[in-house]
Amino acid sequence: DRTLSTITNAPSGSSGTLTVIQDAVGGHLLTLDAGYNTAAGDVAATVDMGPNELAQLSWFTHDSVNFYIWSTV
Repeated sequence: DRTLSTITNAPSGSSGTLTVIQDAVGGHLLTLDAGYNTAAGDVAATVDMGPNELAQLSWFTHDSVNFYIWSTV
């Protein structure tokens, strides 16, 4: 299990995509740091994937302080 820390030193208007790949065992959790805002408006979320699954986590900041993140499994 891991926690994804909030991105630092990203200029205003920055965006990106992270790829997360679960190992062959699966069931590991990726928890988002409270510095992220999810599409549902929550400040933390957990991505739970099965064995060998892949997720794309896209993020955006408009002010270098607030980070918005969403996932597609």
